[in-house]
Amino acid sequence: MTKEEKMMYDSSLKYKWDNKNVLDYARKEGIEEGRKEGIEEGKQEAMYAFLANLISKLGLSDEQAADVAGVPVDYVAKVRAELKK
Repeated sequence: MTKEEKMMYDSSLKYKWDNKNVLDYARKEGIEEGRKEGIEEGKQEAMYAFLANLISKLGLSDEQAADVAGVPVDYVAKVRAELKK
């Protein structure tokens, strides 16, 4: 290879590696964000199930259920409305 060809080859390799690193980083960030969203979604589903049990099995009022679960009364009212459907 000539010096010019070697420089072009090295430049193309650097470009290829840079692109790979950008894609790898984006993929890693996407996976981490998805994992965080999944954890948050799981927490919300667990809280919903917990509130549904407080309302349906224990017969607690919205205020009582909100106090036990540590959530706003509005959220408990929303859960109760969905349970009635």
